[in-house]
Amino acid sequence: MRSLGACRNAERPRYGRRAHNWRPARPSEGGHTILRLLGAKADLIHIDADHHYAPAKRGMERYLELLAPDGVMICDDLGRFPGVTEAAKEIAEEHNLFAIKQREKIVLSRLEIAERMGLTSDGRHDRVATQG
Repeated sequence: MRSLGACRNAERPRYGRRAHNWRPARPSEGGHTILRLLGAKADLIHIDADHHYAPAKRGMERYLELLAPDGVMICDDLGRFPGVTEAAKEIAEEHNLFAIKQREKIVLSRLEIAERMGLTSDGRHDRVATQG
């Protein structure tokens, strides 16, 4: 494993003197912790993370707590990765969310928001509506 200093030096030819500003990306869990401690609420959350069931579901659940009441969450890589698809469907059912699946993405919102937008009728809905 390369040290942070070695990584910075490797990037120096590409970025010149700005290489000292380079930092490795933090994992999603670190980002979640920081946002939670700040009391952040997001209108839009996009998750494109782990492609296995357990970590995908854990990530969706953790970030769902940061979603604003009128917010939406977009999860990527459905279809190609069955674990992500299964996790998203379970999250929708367990948290009473409305879900629209479009190709390899799924958009999750609270049911009340979907009803206000006219996406459901008579309070009845499919947990995962499919478009396109």
